[in-house]
Amino acid sequence: MRSSLILLTTTFISQVLTLNIVLTTTDNWVAKNIRMLYSHLKHHNHNVILVAPLYQTIEDDDAITDDPSAIEDGGEYGHLLPVHQTYFKNIKLLNSRKAKHVIPRQDIFIPVKTSQFGQDPLEKDAWYINSSPMDSLTIGMDILLPKYYPDFKPDLIIVGPNEGLESLATVGNMIESSIDNYGIPVIGISTQDSHAVYYHDEKYFQINPSNTQHLLKHNIFGKNIKFINKQVDSLIDNITQMKKTNNSAAIGLNVMIPSINHAESHCMTSKHSQLEYQQVVLPNFNKIPTKKFEIDDTLHISTVSKNISKRDTKQEDGPTVVVEENDVEHKSTFVDVSSYYYQFIVSLPEEKHFEEGPGHYLRRKQTIVEQVLGSCHIAVSIVQKESTEIKGDVVDLNDVLKFD
Repeated sequence: MRSSLILLTTTFISQVLTLNIVLTTTDNWVAKNIRMLYSHLKHHNHNVILVAPLYQTIEDDDAITDDPSAIEDGGEYGHLLPVHQTYFKNIKLLNSRKAKHVIPRQDIFIPVKTSQFGQDPLEKDAWYINSSPMDSLTIGMDILLPKYYPDFKPDLIIVGPNEGLESLATVGNMIESSIDNYGIPVIGISTQDSHAVYYHDEKYFQINPSNTQHLLKHNIFGKNIKFINKQVDSLIDNITQMKKTNNSAAIGLNVMIPSINHAESHCMTSKHSQLEYQQVVLPNFNKIPTKKFEIDDTLHISTVSKNISKRDTKQEDGPTVVVEENDVEHKSTFVDVSSYYYQFIVSLPEEKHFEEGPGHYLRRKQTIVEQVLGSCHIAVSIVQKESTEIKGDVVDLNDVLKFD
């Protein structure tokens, strides 16, 4: 009787905590952060659909790529190249064989693959979109889910974890667009560290292990990913609890995690550490048009229309810290040279703000976000649904994040 009660309780808790999550990023679909979070969330019994850009790019393209030869190089890191797929598939088969060498049925499927979008042959719920981050999320929500997952009703959208802070404006646009158009909570999370590493890089990670222990190799990337995933777990618990208490609330959290790169940062992490969260207000940023797409019987996606949200970008006064314009300085703390992004994309020079220091030399003025992150705190900007902002009902960070 007691064991039955324990089983019933465990089943009930599992059902309560299981969420339908759409996972995307401003990086690429095979970046280490998003793939490791994908596996982590799956391991915690969430239903996760990953939809992200095929290539890492800082551009907001006018249209989804429609070149039949567009992915001949296999996408970012050559992930889709036959030689790589064969190698990784053989490893997966070896690790997934059960009794009498039977391959699990759910691992056998024919992936969708076009020049515009497709599935990972190694993971049926991971999709690439050959376009910008904003388009990838929109196509995922408006095209892929209705067509391939008609019974999947998202409870939460997660944008990230993104490498570096230079894409904060894009993250902000994706959060605003999602809560305005879909009315569900959104968590955007970016790290001050920029570690462009392929999630199947055997130097740092286990490849398709028989269980979810991807990070068994002892290195700083594995340690940092575990810490970031722990923060995501806490954010999910808090934002879903707020959704339960206020069913009409559709809010977004734009979260910035300080550098935890052991070579350059003084911020220390451990499995018992919990960094302090501090609310900030990000500056106004250029709006990215939200597009409407349609798909025909040949699986060709075309743009129907696009519009810019009429959201009022003015921030309300409150117990927050105001962040100045051009608040982010991009600094790559690690570069995997096999990345398409670092081979072919040239970052534009960024505008700097300087102030006169002692001895009449010039130094760049540190922004509030940099001060928060430099103090080893996590910066959080809260984004509300447009209709809520008009009413002036501003949410305070303490109303959202409540840690034990």
